[in-house]
Amino acid sequence: MNRHDEKLAEQIQRLAAEFVNRQSSGQTFITVTGLRWSDQGRQANVQIGVWPKDKRTLGLEFARRQLGELRQLVKERVRSRNIPWLDFEFGDGQE
Repeated sequence: MNRHDEKLAEQIQRLAAEFVNRQSSGQTFITVTGLRWSDQGRQANVQIGVWPKDKRTLGLEFARRQLGELRQLVKERVRSRNIPWLDFEFGDGQE
């Protein structure tokens, strides 16, 4: 990953963390644990942790429903010609 991609990944991870924190419904605690960059910068998978563990599936579904709004936020706040396709996945071995 080149320096431009590293900066872009850092910005997306930070924005995703702020976004998830604001959008969270309170039924689950969702935290951004990382970002997996793939396909030559065409896709960024935001890695999340969800607590309580029995609500992991609900937390992931909730986050994925918010992807359109997150992508719009990234487009507005990040100065880049190409914004990668975004998705959420479990991070830190929670799959």
